[in-house]
Amino acid sequence: MYKALLIAALALTGFAAQADEAVTVTPYAYGIKLDIAKVISQTGPDEFKDVSPVQLEYLDSNGERHVVEYQVVGTGHTG
Repeated sequence: MYKALLIAALALTGFAAQADEAVTVTPYAYGIKLDIAKVISQTGPDEFKDVSPVQLEYLDSNGERHVVEYQVVGTGHTG
């Protein structure tokens, strides 16, 4: 019983930590100055759509995490 409660408490702590790390997704607009010191991740475009959103997650020069979303042109192939 004690072990189950401990596991549940640790799981809830993990969810709380993830909620603290939530970052607002900023839509890119022409002319925005991006301070990208390190790229963390980038999603790929949907190759089956002509235009699809892509997100770039990065750290700025102060170590703060940001996510910017922009549109890219895919290959548009459907078959």
